[in-house]
Amino acid sequence: MSKTGKKIHKKPFKVKEVKNTNHNISIKNLALCLILSIILVMILTFILAIISVNSTILDDHLGIWEIAVTALALLVSGFICGRKNGAKGLYNGLILGALFAIVIMVFSLSNSSFNTVPFLIKTATALLAGGIGGIIGVK
Repeated sequence: MSKTGKKIHKKPFKVKEVKNTNHNISIKNLALCLILSIILVMILTFILAIISVNSTILDDHLGIWEIAVTALALLVSGFICGRKNGAKGLYNGLILGALFAIVIMVFSLSNSSFNTVPFLIKTATALLAGGIGGIIGVK
């Protein structure tokens, strides 16, 4: 009670929720999503190899299936990367696609099997699919 005899009602202390507005591109998320995309490519390629051994359906269009595997893996990885970061999905996806293209180039150069045109097609596919996945992941 106060000196005048009236009760003083104090409002309870409220903690303001502060949303994290720092949506920088996370190196950790990119590294995890890059590893995920490599694992997805390996799994999907293994499935295609099993299908190819048992039938001749894939033999005529193997290059297209390789690009489809790359696109699917980067779409899923870009989606997860955009979802984990919460913002800048396009940037995350494009950086993920560029990093994946660098990995493809390193593996191709180590085997002396580097061809420019297929590499450029896979790079464009990786950038496009990673960017789209990142955009979808944020929304």
